[in-house]
Amino acid sequence: MRKLLLASAAIMGATVGLSGIASAQGNGTWSTTGTSADIRPPISQATSAMTYPVGGGQNPVISQLPGNIAVHLNGKIRTWIWGLFDTGSTNTPAGGSQSPFIMQDYLRFTLGFDGTAANGLRYGAASEIRHDALAVAGSNAITASPATFRRSRAAVYAVQAYGYLATDSLGMIRAGTSYSPQIMLGEAALGLFETIGDGGFNGDFSGLSGAMPAWPFADGTGSHYGRTGIQYYTPQFAGFQLGMHFSPNGAAMGGNDGCAVGGYAGAGCARLTTTPLTAELARQTSFFTAALRYRGVFNGVGVGAFVDYTASGQMGYNGVDPRTAAQTYKGLSVVQFGGAVTFSGFQVGGGYVTGAFNPAGWGSLQKSLKNTTAFLLGAQYNTGPLTVGTHYVNSKSAGNNAYALTSGVYRAEQGILVAGSYAIAPGLTGFVEGAWGERKQPGFNFSTGAAGASPTGANIGKVNGTVLGLGLGFQW
Repeated sequence: MRKLLLASAAIMGATVGLSGIASAQGNGTWSTTGTSADIRPPISQATSAMTYPVGGGQNPVISQLPGNIAVHLNGKIRTWIWGLFDTGSTNTPAGGSQSPFIMQDYLRFTLGFDGTAANGLRYGAASEIRHDALAVAGSNAITASPATFRRSRAAVYAVQAYGYLATDSLGMIRAGTSYSPQIMLGEAALGLFETIGDGGFNGDFSGLSGAMPAWPFADGTGSHYGRTGIQYYTPQFAGFQLGMHFSPNGAAMGGNDGCAVGGYAGAGCARLTTTPLTAELARQTSFFTAALRYRGVFNGVGVGAFVDYTASGQMGYNGVDPRTAAQTYKGLSVVQFGGAVTFSGFQVGGGYVTGAFNPAGWGSLQKSLKNTTAFLLGAQYNTGPLTVGTHYVNSKSAGNNAYALTSGVYRAEQGILVAGSYAIAPGLTGFVEGAWGERKQPGFNFSTGAAGASPTGANIGKVNGTVLGLGLGFQW
């Protein structure tokens, strides 16, 4: 019974990322006890709840008798009041005005089951459900990202749906649509200051302002949990664990993506590898990633590091040349790496990403555009239920590809965020956040998102601002 109570407390607790699974409170870093619980996720503890970061982190395993399954339904509700103070606030109809204050909320569910066969094989399946969002026009407007702003409550949709098989000696196979190894083992899994507030610049809060920098790492984009594929995770050995993922194309759950139009592969078909349609050439094919993580404890000091590589093919062209520079793309080729050190509740570290991709959804770049580079630095402190911290993000990218092609001008983004959270009780967390962000691309119209706009008027070339917020998180 005691083990069951501890497990229930950990499931409901406000832990995010790598809090030790034996701890029932706090939003802190991994523990430094040197136990197997410090290394996430052990294959012996593989469950369908491994849908990081939904549900507040890795759920502990409740022992099961062979021949039985355990069904779970986890959820998360967040609600907060926030104030927006940036140059984007001037985007109102002539003579109009808007309040800088508003309340916001959202809902998510994760549901699934776990079982153990008589021979010790672990198996299970899970899905993550979110409610929909309504897009708002303009690159500086609040977007329809599942992690940011919601206005519509008309429907729900599935983000993940997968099954897994795992053993202690052979590792784990996951098949379906799920978070990629960069998220399970990479910068998100190490914590890297995404456990402050509601997640820092990769949380829900900072996305409320178009002045905040785009999160450049893999765990900030749906393309890394929106592809149906197969994954393999090795068992852990001396603190190391390797994960690999392959998707044959960009198809997600739910069908053939237009591959049965009149009996042939029409535009939009997921199985296309070449096309005469230039509008299809931005699509990626044959998506692959590999991530390696290390975690260990030395004399009470926790050390973690990761490196991952992502590559993809690009849609081939069998139409009539010549193509314009805007119609010739290169596939993904991206490296991420970083690390963190933890001691007595303090954590410091950072991450770096570079390669051929655009931070806005990890889309493909045209061949003539320069690669993206970005870095993250941060620190945080956890004591019991209290976590406070800060991080700084800086990136250089094409920004708007079309504008960068015509002007040769690239985008620079930066931001600093300070936040704190407090685990009030199991399943209940309060948080406060403040962030300043700046995005610059000389001559670009951040109000409308229009490429090649006349360099006059509001929000041309630069937008910056501040967001302040106070909220509550409910998790079970």
